[in-house]
Amino acid sequence: MKNLPLDIIIKKIKYLLIFTILCILLHITNIGCPIKFITGFSCPGCGLTRAWLCVFNLCISKAFYYHPLFWLVPLIILVLIFKERIPTKIYDTLVIFFLILFITVYFIRLLDPHNNIVYFDIKKGIFYRLYIYLRRIMSCFM
Repeated sequence: MKNLPLDIIIKKIKYLLIFTILCILLHITNIGCPIKFITGFSCPGCGLTRAWLCVFNLCISKAFYYHPLFWLVPLIILVLIFKERIPTKIYDTLVIFFLILFITVYFIRLLDPHNNIVYFDIKKGIFYRLYIYLRRIMSCFM
């Protein structure tokens, strides 16, 4: 097995550090999911954090409730870490498989009337709230 070059290792550490800082900022500002905050609707990964918190508390059935694909996260991380050692064709196939799986589950959860984890409510997004705010300000000048 060949060793990873130092520049690739440093690059991966930088990405991990940036990701960690972003997560800390989102937690400190109490924004949670940035996609839901900005747009008002859930992303395909919605519920993953809560699912993993349930796993750490040994509540596996509740973890499946929050996101049925939580168990794939460690596998996806391993695939990303060892990308250089995986043949390109296999890597591309895995990425496409993961994307199709997450998007399929996302739409199933979005269309399920009993699911209150994944939702679409544009009025909760910052874009809509900003639009309403600007509209009110503009109406004062007319």
